[in-house]
Amino acid sequence: MLHKAAHLLRRLLGIPLDVEGRDNLPGDQPCILAVNHASYIDGILLAELLPHSFIIVAKSELRDHWVPRLFIEKLQGEFVDRSDLRAGADDALRLEQLAQSGRSLLFFPEGTFHEYPGLLPFHMGAFIAASRSGLPVMPITIRGSRQIMAGRTWFPRHGPVKVIVSPPISPAGSSWGDAVMLRNAVRKEILKHCGEPDLA
Repeated sequence: MLHKAAHLLRRLLGIPLDVEGRDNLPGDQPCILAVNHASYIDGILLAELLPHSFIIVAKSELRDHWVPRLFIEKLQGEFVDRSDLRAGADDALRLEQLAQSGRSLLFFPEGTFHEYPGLLPFHMGAFIAASRSGLPVMPITIRGSRQIMAGRTWFPRHGPVKVIVSPPISPAGSSWGDAVMLRNAVRKEILKHCGEPDLA
C-alpha cells in the first residue's frame, strides 16, 4: 500500500523518476542501505523504489514532528539520539543487534540536510553496524530532489529526479578501521554521483 501511495504521490507532484542500477536492488538477502539526504521527498522516493521493507533509522528529533514520526513508526523505524553519548551508544548496540539478526537497515548517514547543495560528512552508525554484522552496504544516490523540496520549503517544485543504485560494498572486517574504510568507500561512491560539492 505504501509503495502504491508513494508512486501516486510522486506522479501527482509531477516528478519524473529515472532509476539507474535497478538490478542492484536487494532481493531477499539482508543488507544496509546508505542514502544521501537532500529533501523531504527522499523518503517518498525510496518507499516507491525499494522492493521490500527496511528498518528506517532516523534522528530522534523527528519524534517532535507528528507527520514524519507517524510515518517512521508505522514502518517500524528506529530513532537514534545524536545528542547524548550514552544514549547514542545504546542505539548503536541495538542497531548492531538488528543487523546481526538479519534485518535490513536504511540509513541517511549525513543525519540531516540543508537548503544549500553539498554532501555532508557521514556519521559512523551504518558502517559500524555493517562491519560488525558482516552485511554489505548498498550506496544509493538521490540526485535532483533538493531542487524540488528542501530546507524550509513546504511547496514542491516540479522537476526530474534520478536515483543511482550502486553495487553493494562489503566490509573487510569488524574493526573500527574497517568501518572507517567502509564509510569512506560508500561516501566516495555517492559523491561521484550526487552532482554536489564535498562539504566534509
